[in-house]
Amino acid sequence: MRLRHVSITVSLVLVLAACAWAGSENVLYQFRGDRGGYLPQAGVLFMKGNIYGTTFYGGKPGWGTVYQLKHTQSGWSKKTIYGFTRGKDGGLPYGELTKDEAGNLYGTTIQGGDLKYEYGTGCGVVFELTQGPMGWKETVVHAFHLKDGCMPSGELVWDGAGNLYGTTGGGGDISCARGFGCGTVFKLSRSGAGWKLTTLHIFRGNDGAGPVSLLRDGKGNFYGATGGGGTSVYYGTVFRLSPPGKAWKLTTLYSFTGGADGSSPSAGVAFDQSGALYGTTYYGGMNGLGVVYKVTPAKPTWTETVLHPFAGGQDGENPYSNLLFDSEGNLYGTALGGGGENNGAIFKLTNSGGVWTESIAYSFNESDGSAPEGDIIWDASGNLYGTTSASGDFCNGDQSGCGNVYEFTP
Repeated sequence: MRLRHVSITVSLVLVLAACAWAGSENVLYQFRGDRGGYLPQAGVLFMKGNIYGTTFYGGKPGWGTVYQLKHTQSGWSKKTIYGFTRGKDGGLPYGELTKDEAGNLYGTTIQGGDLKYEYGTGCGVVFELTQGPMGWKETVVHAFHLKDGCMPSGELVWDGAGNLYGTTGGGGDISCARGFGCGTVFKLSRSGAGWKLTTLHIFRGNDGAGPVSLLRDGKGNFYGATGGGGTSVYYGTVFRLSPPGKAWKLTTLYSFTGGADGSSPSAGVAFDQSGALYGTTYYGGMNGLGVVYKVTPAKPTWTETVLHPFAGGQDGENPYSNLLFDSEGNLYGTALGGGGENNGAIFKLTNSGGVWTESIAYSFNESDGSAPEGDIIWDASGNLYGTTSASGDFCNGDQSGCGNVYEFTP
């Protein structure tokens, strides 16, 4: 399951290499905690010139928020547009938001919904936020019930017909993972005035466990990774889910071994123009600190290549976000730890004749960010946007800070 790791071992590292960084970082908003929300675990979304995202905690009831950042002459101003109660409306929003053509927002929470499940906390919901004259209104699209999934956490994906697709980190086959379930892939379709959920695949451990965000190709196939399960039981997989004939078919493209090839993917995958897939693992590799990998179509099975094993320190460690290509074919992502002061970093991989070289594009220094966990996105000008789960001053008694929204210019 796509769990966030917010505890980082601090080490002292010289930061003389900072002068070599080509990029600059700008904190757009610093979270303050409590009713304003704090600990953003997911990345951000652009819509109509505004930035939208979620915080895992905070808000008036305290169980997370959806926020809007609006650009003004003096900077970015924040407005909380919804605060979760961890009741029927959900609680602890975790994955990235998505939008429809009408400007409505959709997302997931890992708790709340039907409180009969998971020790009274619920298995989470898919929610919709609709803007009206009196503000934003939240509607629960679906509340999970363990057997149809539990703890949805990845970004939701649209198809051309207006259906939503996503994953749950648990639930499904409750004989898997000691009764919690190994997760599902689901589809939500409009049905009358509501939505209907269809389970496309139930993971059972040997084919993966704890799926993270999906990627859809032009033929309707979905690609993704699981944080656990597979041939080696614990180390995760890369998979493809193909649309029916009679039923959706899951194919395991690669099963991690937990060694030099990596272990425990924490984010989804990205395509290149040849159809190869790129992603990261949180653990594994030569140093046990995660890798950037490439999985290439081949017969009879796909092959995996490690593009970079993280070494810690100024190299970064424990990559957590998605990967993005820039216009020149370079890859960008974030590492939860490492960097100049061990607060995490934005890294870049450059391809030269098939040889990939990693460099740190920016190293967070705690005051401007720490522990970048959420996915990253580009804007039209080639700037990178994301969140850190910690940074800034004391927050609710926690010295590590409440997190921020940042812009990075390469």
